[in-house]
Amino acid sequence: MKKFVEEKTRQIKFKLAGPGHRLASDGASSSSDDPSSASLHAALQRCEKQQSDNKGASSQQPKKQPVQSEPAATTSSQEKVDKRAQQISSRIFFTSTELDDEGSYPMSVWIEKSKAYIEEIKSTDEVAASIIAIKTLNQENEVNFANKILKKYVLNLINHPDEEKYKIIRLGNPNIQKLMDIQGALDFLLSIGFENKSITFEDNDEKKEESYLVHTPRENLDLKNVLESLESVKGLNFILDRNVRVIVPGPGGSEDEPDEFYEWTIQDMKKETKLRKNESDKNQQLRTRKMREEGKTKRKSDYTFIKVRLPDGVTIQATFGTGEKLADLRAFLDEKIQFAQKFFFVLLPSKNFEESEEEKTFLELDLFPSVTLMLKWCPDEGPDHSNLPLNQDN
Repeated sequence: MKKFVEEKTRQIKFKLAGPGHRLASDGASSSSDDPSSASLHAALQRCEKQQSDNKGASSQQPKKQPVQSEPAATTSSQEKVDKRAQQISSRIFFTSTELDDEGSYPMSVWIEKSKAYIEEIKSTDEVAASIIAIKTLNQENEVNFANKILKKYVLNLINHPDEEKYKIIRLGNPNIQKLMDIQGALDFLLSIGFENKSITFEDNDEKKEESYLVHTPRENLDLKNVLESLESVKGLNFILDRNVRVIVPGPGGSEDEPDEFYEWTIQDMKKETKLRKNESDKNQQLRTRKMREEGKTKRKSDYTFIKVRLPDGVTIQATFGTGEKLADLRAFLDEKIQFAQKFFFVLLPSKNFEESEEEKTFLELDLFPSVTLMLKWCPDEGPDHSNLPLNQDN
């Protein structure tokens, strides 16, 4: 617009200037008497004023600030996972007949009771107490590793009683460091005659100190019996408590667990959907058996909470290990309820489990960490029975 007005003004000045005058000379001042010239000048001034106002406004307008990311949550995702796992584990109960306690407690309580029991045995049999600690307080892979290494040390002492190299264990050895992290392993070595000592030596004219376990034979300790104890002494056994609840519809039903205990949040569902989609994408790729096994291990869960809703509205809820089979759930229900007809399991919205699938584990069927199954009567088994005798004993 400005260029257009300037061009029109220049043309008018050229016409009014006459011969012998420049456009910028005083002769051009007579153009102010022409109405069309005045209007053009006014338009030019308005255009310049508007441009200057816009420029000023833009200079005064604050610059657009970059979008700031939300501050990091105070609780990391790993902490949330650990907290959820802790909440779940606090609701998983076990029983034990070996500790002379008929109670049902979370595993954390049994661990403390186990440690007290081991301390009692330690006063009379240190070797047995350490073996019980190894097989009770550690994971299965740690127990297997400890058994392998400890047997090797005991066999070396038996087969080579006079060789000094078998009487010294360097604590800086990677396998020994791993062994020291296993509860009860160090106590076992100390109980068969090893002692913790520091040895000073020179290396390149520099004195260094390193820790070792040095064995001194003990009287009245037969290492062959120790070797047998590693095989025969068992850890304390804890039995998963089903923690059965029978929920009868209407007033008077037994108290149910909170909904959040069994139902996932929207965030949980989104995470699970994304996880399963990623797994589906991976399954489209060529993978070795080892890669497939690693994928299964990452998603492993130890326990699952199952609700079974019967056709008459009664709901049974119980705890199972994910290594148990769907057939174990059927056997559990057959034990608790006297069914008059055959049934099958349904996972809403449309998954009917075939009889052959009941030989698969809950882990294989993705029935974890919590799920509700519907129990349906087989169609050829006659009419539905609304009243079934319930045995609510655990």
